Amino acid sequence: MVDETSEFYKPVSLPEVSSKIVTEEREGSPFKKQLWHEAKGQRISPDHGRSIEEAMSAGKVIWADEYGNYFGSRSWKGAPIVTPVVERDKYSPRGLRVYGLKDVVGLTRIEKASRLMRQQGLATERVVETRRLEKIIKSGGKVVPVKKWKANQVAEYEKRARKNKIRGGEPKPEEIKKYLKGTEFYVLERETQVGERLLDLAELNMVLDEYVVLKNGKVGHEGKIYSKEEFVKRFEELTQKEREKKLATWRESLKGEPSEAEVKAKEEELTERYKELKKAVEEAKVDSGAINSGFTFKKTLGRIFNWVNVRNELMGKEERFDVNKKEDIRRYLGEYLPREMGRYLARFHRLGLAHGFATFHNWSAVGTLYDLDSVHGKPLGDNKAITDEEISRDIGLSVEGIGVYLQEGRQEIVKTNLPYGYKGFLSQSFGEIEAERMRNKAYDEFNQSYTHEWRRQQPATRLRRVWGRRGR
Repeated sequence: MVDETSEFYKPVSLPEVSSKIVTEEREGSPFKKQLWHEAKGQRISPDHGRSIEEAMSAGKVIWADEYGNYFGSRSWKGAPIVTPVVERDKYSPRGLRVYGLKDVVGLTRIEKASRLMRQQGLATERVVETRRLEKIIKSGGKVVPVKKWKANQVAEYEKRARKNKIRGGEPKPEEIKKYLKGTEFYVLERETQVGERLLDLAELNMVLDEYVVLKNGKVGHEGKIYSKEEFVKRFEELTQKEREKKLATWRESLKGEPSEAEVKAKEEELTERYKELKKAVEEAKVDSGAINSGFTFKKTLGRIFNWVNVRNELMGKEERFDVNKKEDIRRYLGEYLPREMGRYLARFHRLGLAHGFATFHNWSAVGTLYDLDSVHGKPLGDNKAITDEEISRDIGLSVEGIGVYLQEGRQEIVKTNLPYGYKGFLSQSFGEIEAERMRNKAYDEFNQSYTHEWRRQQPATRLRRVWGRRGR
């Protein structure tokens, strides 16, 4: 069944705007040169604000570079499909970025880091073409030269500043002027292992119960499709059982027997909440930006599992995953993925490199790192060797990323407007206790695999220093 309310894998029409090729390296790529506006594109999720995946080959083709690293996704980063807006970005070395565009930060560094990592068997992104944008799209769909757009942005913010309309947290006009003066904007055609990131897994964990309202008014529930009337009846039966269960749990949580008035008030509270949910079902009003069903979660895991299974087969590895088996989902998310991440990060650090922003945005859903513009270390020509603090930061951010996709602290990081009654996919499938065990197991797998890989070449004394700085 197709989840038609989902904001994942939405088709995107890419506009034709002028650009100029700066670099090109297609050796080993199975794809011919193709401008982004000629391709059939899709946005993997709303969080991919400036990356568009080529939809025809995604999840269907796997290929390797000259070093034996495997790829399965092709995308354009910085393709101008939304109105660009200057905003603060704590993950950018410059502190600012333009939403929807890729700036000049680290273009040479990306290519250099990518080649070094891939030569050492660390799969990552590979840039096959870089284009400098000469024109972009502004509000209203009008195409304008980049230079003119920059001037307009500065003038607009200066005007707002004179009227005291710059909100707290927004960049100041002088910051914007300095940033825009020192940067150009580019479209990177790149190849990656998969398009999905840890953040996508976290967003997909946000499930509204177990149903999804389709555009035709029918409702999907537990793999079956009902008419709206049929599902409303079924929904009433389900929610009555749920009310009774919640009421019983509430009674057990009390030290003594509640009064009749307290019971009545609790029943009314539960009834009102379920009435709101029932109304949403009856009217088929679903906030598609906030709801992604278990069907979509499994579709995404299916793409990821398919890539991992084929890659493992090509490499002679035995491990396989089936998206229809709960045990395989638990094994992948709670053991395999964090183990791959730990091993990968330790090998990365052994090269003398640190990422700086090894966050859930930059870890792929198969345990490889992307967005290499912040990668640094002596092998890239930097003067200073990476420090214990920098290694510790990478480890801490990576562990945080595991916690995010496994739902720990999700409300603080993933901004999702969820109605009452939601449960995450993992909590639905395994229960809260097992989901907590998965988190603990995942942290252990990451720590053990990192430690084991590190000790092959690095002294244990340094590892103890690094681990001591994590504060976890």
